[in-house]
Amino acid sequence: MRDRDLYAKLLGIESPWFVRDVDAQLEAREVEVRIGLAPNGRLTCPMCGAVCPGYDTNKRSWRHLDTMQYQTVLTADVPRVECKEHGVRQVVVPWAEPGSRFTALFESLVLDWLSEASMSAVAKMLRMSWDEVDGVMSRAVARGLARRESQPLRTIGVDETSFQKRHEYVTVVYGAPLCLWGKNRSEEDPSALRGETAEPSGRGMSRGAKRRSRPPHQKCHSAIRYFAPRRGPCRRSMRTWLMNSGSPG
Repeated sequence: MRDRDLYAKLLGIESPWFVRDVDAQLEAREVEVRIGLAPNGRLTCPMCGAVCPGYDTNKRSWRHLDTMQYQTVLTADVPRVECKEHGVRQVVVPWAEPGSRFTALFESLVLDWLSEASMSAVAKMLRMSWDEVDGVMSRAVARGLARRESQPLRTIGVDETSFQKRHEYVTVVYGAPLCLWGKNRSEEDPSALRGETAEPSGRGMSRGAKRRSRPPHQKCHSAIRYFAPRRGPCRRSMRTWLMNSGSPG
């Protein structure tokens, strides 16, 4: 099997894209995989999917998973199309997310390591900058929030944690497994937990939720009872679950 065919299969490159050449630069400890687009490849607008004429091309590069001890980079002349509705747009490549300098598989590796180590440690180990690691994480969060827009919120957690000395606490409201927002706790103001002010999702936390969890702290009880009066709490370990909770009005 030729090196071009090997990398095409490893990368999952399919028509109209193809691996044009593989250049192993041993002194630079880098492998460059050059990807091309078939001349008769159909170009579509990334916004609406309409078939559009080509406008021009931009040379782009993406870091991929290492080939043994050599850093691997994909390069391609990516076309831009001229859409009647959306103007000039760059087509989407199948191996990377728009705007990213890393392939999807490399970003997946970064996210796996972020679950085990700090951002600084991941950046050092993968030879990345702190901003590059932060960009990978931010894109993953954006994808997760976009998926949640079409999914009903079923489980809501209410917790609290200290963030400064002298017993300074914040109440954290989250739709498992992602945090929605945090706010200074207040027993006198239970409406502080009202979902209309939640960020970044902006969805009401008290509508349609099937269950909630929160710590057994008395100052949280009044706010949760205010928004979930239909069911009494049932303790489970260090959390309390409120089933089929609803808004007071």
